[in-house]
Amino acid sequence: GTLDNSALITLVDIFQDNHKPNIVTYLCESILERDPSNKFALRTLATAYREEGNERVWEIYETLVKVDYEEADVTKLLAEQKKKNGDMETAIDYYKKAIHRYINDGINSMNQIKELWTKLVSLIPEEIDFFYLVQRKIAKGISADKSAVLMQELYEYYKKEAKWDTAIDILKLVLSIDDKDIWARREIVECFRNKYADHSQLEDYIRDSNLTQNWRNIFEAISDFEKHIAFDAKNFVFHRSWGVGIIRKVSGDQITINFGKKHGIHEMSLKMAITALQPLSKDHIWVLKATMKKEEL
Repeated sequence: GTLDNSALITLVDIFQDNHKPNIVTYLCESILERDPSNKFALRTLATAYREEGNERVWEIYETLVKVDYEEADVTKLLAEQKKKNGDMETAIDYYKKAIHRYINDGINSMNQIKELWTKLVSLIPEEIDFFYLVQRKIAKGISADKSAVLMQELYEYYKKEAKWDTAIDILKLVLSIDDKDIWARREIVECFRNKYADHSQLEDYIRDSNLTQNWRNIFEAISDFEKHIAFDAKNFVFHRSWGVGIIRKVSGDQITINFGKKHGIHEMSLKMAITALQPLSKDHIWVLKATMKKEEL
């Protein structure tokens, strides 16, 4: 059954103190034959293997990481080794494990967390859900402000790749942590300008929503802007009584919408449209049903 290994640990310590590495190695290997997950024996044997240049140290490290869920330094070391050997898939897996373990360790490990975050952004920037998960853990366990700073680094990737929807989502998260962040406010306006570059009323809606005015609550401004920007020529909308329609013209504060043969063309003010109409994307199932033949659909 379960053994009390305290005497064996004392014995190993005696031989370590007397510089008898061969006996230390023998004793640790003997312990692991009976108790493969013994953390003391694994750590001591790993140190002995490392000092003598034995490549089996990596096997011991892998076992140690499996049995000790708090071990972060060795996990990071394994990631670097796998990367060096060209096994990127396993390296990334170890990097992910390491960053979670450092987060569990708390604020004292923030430097290691930052280092690993930067590595992972360079390796797997498209795994956005992973970064959101890590951000939430950092915000809850360490600091929301520090998590926002890390998200700025990820934002730069999506901005460079012109993936505006994700870039805007990241900035909204940053602003939810600090709604007075001038940098994030300036960046989200730039993202909106790029995303809606072809919109005929873009600058008017930015001005009308006071997006660039720091005195206006940022989320109220964003809400106003996004409601207005959805209404432009060739965009689709849904009305509870008239169904799916396509916007034919936007002229000042007036919108002209074609709801098809059955309900015809209607005009309404932008203010009324925001209240009465639901904007639809071009690939929304309601739009597809209204614009495609059933067989094709």
